[in-house]
Amino acid sequence: MTSISDDRLMLNPSAQTETITRLSKNYPFVELIYSLDSDGVQLMDTVYSPYVSNRKYREPGKGRDRSHRPYVVTARNSSDKVIVTEPYLSSATHQLVISSAQAFPITTATTKVI
Repeated sequence: MTSISDDRLMLNPSAQTETITRLSKNYPFVELIYSLDSDGVQLMDTVYSPYVSNRKYREPGKGRDRSHRPYVVTARNSSDKVIVTEPYLSSATHQLVISSAQAFPITTATTKVI
């Protein structure tokens, strides 16, 4: 598993996007990659796997509230541990998927990222 937990990376949106795009190319089986703030709101546009159909018709994702998603709730309650969900139906591909998430409590004067 590759981590983007470095504080400098988490607080640098352009470096984060570059890293996540690279991860997506190296791991094309990963459907979607994005980061969230501590409220569960998406901080960047979603990076899609080449296997996700109709990508150009999907919302970019930045600003979407994902706080209700099981992987966000579980990650918040799991300190800094990586969590993996039970299989569920993906809204992106309509296939069975799992999600992996990890909270990174980083606080600055203006931002708290998980």
